[in-house]
Order: sequence, then C-alpha cells, then structure tokens
Amino acid sequence: MNANGQKSAAKSDPIVISGRNWRLVKREPSSELTEAEVTQLEHCEAIIQKGFDTFFEVGMALTTIRDERLYRTEHVTFDSYCRQRWGIGSSYARRVIRAAERVKLLPNDGTIPKPTSEFQVRPFLQLDPEVFPKVWQQLVTRSRGGKISASLVKELVAEFSSNGPNFEDAKDTAARRKRSCGRFGEVFTWLFEARKRMQNGETDQALAALERIEEVISRYL
Repeated sequence: MNANGQKSAAKSDPIVISGRNWRLVKREPSSELTEAEVTQLEHCEAIIQKGFDTFFEVGMALTTIRDERLYRTEHVTFDSYCRQRWGIGSSYARRVIRAAERVKLLPNDGTIPKPTSEFQVRPFLQLDPEVFPKVWQQLVTRSRGGKISASLVKELVAEFSSNGPNFEDAKDTAARRKRSCGRFGEVFTWLFEARKRMQNGETDQALAALERIEEVISRYL
C-alpha cells in the first residue's frame, strides 16, 4: 500500500553483492514473519498511517520496522519499503528516525515543551544525540515569546558544536573521541558481518548488514 492506503505491487531491490563487486540481478523478499512480528508490523504501520505530522510516534514505528526487519516478506531493504509502502525517500525516513531518537531523550515530566515537528529538530541532527536535551532546553529558555528564530538556532548549533566558540573541555573532548572510536568499531563489525554473509552466499543478510552500516554513518554525519 502507499501512504493513502492504496495497495501497490511489491517490488524488490535489484542490488546484490557478488564477490568484491556490485552487480544488478533481481532479488525477491525473504523469510516469513512470525505471528508476533505480523502483529508488531500492523501496529507500527497503523501509527504511520495516521500521518507524518506525529513525527515522534512515526519515527519510533519506523525504527522498530527497520531494526526488526519487519519489511522483509515484501521488500528486500528498508529503503525499498519506505519508497514503495509510504512513498518517502530513505533520507527523509532516517531524518524522522533520528529526530525521534533525540526527542526520546527529553524528560517526560512536562517541564519542557517538546518539538512538534521533525523540521524543528533537523538543524540539531548535526550534533551528538546526547547534546540535544541541553541544546533544546537552551532554545526554549532563550526564545522570545516562544518564537524560535533561525538566528538563535544557528547560534546554539555553533555553541554546542565542537567547532563552535565554546569548545568542550579536555574531559568532554576525550569522551567524544571515545564515542567516535565506538562508532568506527560498530561500522567495522557490520562490514565483517556483510563480508562473511557474502562469502556464504547469504545475500539478504549481507544487504541487511550494509543497511546497518549506512544507518550508523548517516546518524553521525
């Protein structure tokens, strides 16, 4: 189905890894979902069907579908699922997911208003996720009459960026480097997994591993 609930023909991604080279061949979706997974997928898609205005719930639903590979019976990759099921690009889907991940870090005690759209969070995606609660608190505190200006957003991004005028102290810098090493380690782990799957002829699993690499990289660029 598309975003309007109309059923569309399922298609598969043609990209398959062969040896060290990419080649184009037709691939079909794989592996059936369990009964529990079907229920989970229906729940997530019902949330998405309500509309992309509720970006936090949609982002969390897309995260579940991606991480659990609930799309796998009709789609080879998460990207093709987003395009064919909802008519959205994978880059937009990932922005919604990343925005939702940051909003999830905000306190739930009602002490701070939360973003109402992915667009409000987008400028801060270039910062580390754990920085978002502090920068959002500053945004709310320093906004005049509840109005958020582009200049204030730009100022805060500069302040909380490692390249900004308020550079972190040595302790925070060391922690940042440690996190960066962890991210590289995660990428290499998935690269090893993809290579192993390719050597065993497990193309679908290799594609899934490459998707996770793309997600890790896009999360921090």
